[in-house]
Amino acid sequence: MGKKKGGWGVTYHEVYLLENLTIEAKAIYGALCSFAGVGATAYPSIDYLCRILCVSEKRLLKHMNLLIGAGIVKKERAKDKFGRPANNIYTLVPNLQFGSSQIGGVQKEGVYFGGVQGVGINNNTINNNTLNNTKGNKKDVDYQEIVNLYNDTCVSLPKVLALSESRKKNIRARLRTYSLEDFKKLFEMAEGSGFLRGENDRNWSANFDWLIKDSSMAKVLEGNYEDRRAAESTPSKEIPEKEEDRFACLDVQIRQELEAKGVIERQTLVLGEATPEEIEYLQNCGVL
Repeated sequence: MGKKKGGWGVTYHEVYLLENLTIEAKAIYGALCSFAGVGATAYPSIDYLCRILCVSEKRLLKHMNLLIGAGIVKKERAKDKFGRPANNIYTLVPNLQFGSSQIGGVQKEGVYFGGVQGVGINNNTINNNTLNNTKGNKKDVDYQEIVNLYNDTCVSLPKVLALSESRKKNIRARLRTYSLEDFKKLFEMAEGSGFLRGENDRNWSANFDWLIKDSSMAKVLEGNYEDRRAAESTPSKEIPEKEEDRFACLDVQIRQELEAKGVIERQTLVLGEATPEEIEYLQNCGVL
């Protein structure tokens, strides 16, 4: 076995012998190995991994964390050209070995990319540079999903009735930088823009082909076409001062009796309903 600085490393196939890994974790590791090919990194999307392994995102992340926690896989978050989070980059740590005593291994710049004993890995392996898991790969792109998202969201813009090769090409190109969520946001912002809906002096409105151009998509997502309406100032309403209770000095029980008789109506006296004794009481209390 090839010796690693500071100790002995493990090769691809030995990961499958680790008893602390679940079958799901080993399946995920196998998928990452197939995408990495003869390299040490892979960058599949979570959605794509879930789809090919037929597992939920929660289940995938649970068992992926076993690989990361064991130090077998290192995960880093890539960023797109705008500095926003993009796909994860997974580095197969056990893959990095010094020397090449294993059968079937590939020597590259002094680093051993270990293969299963007796089974060689060659350049025909499925890897990140050929038939891989990148966002823009033809087999991984659901063009109709993006078209449906546009048609359902941009109800004020011209409908897309057919998917041409040119449109597919543009979608693939954008998916190298943007995610499906970015497309959703793009269409929502376009539908919310009066200018893009045609409310302009040129009587021009955006369409699907214009929106998925590289420059157009960037400008829309950056907010260049958002409506800039001045917020209407709401006139402040003065809160009326609380009316003073002129009868607060009265005995509670007597006041209730006077209110029941109709002598007191809110803050007004109706003396016609009051007896001489009641009038005298009100005078003594200073409310009359």
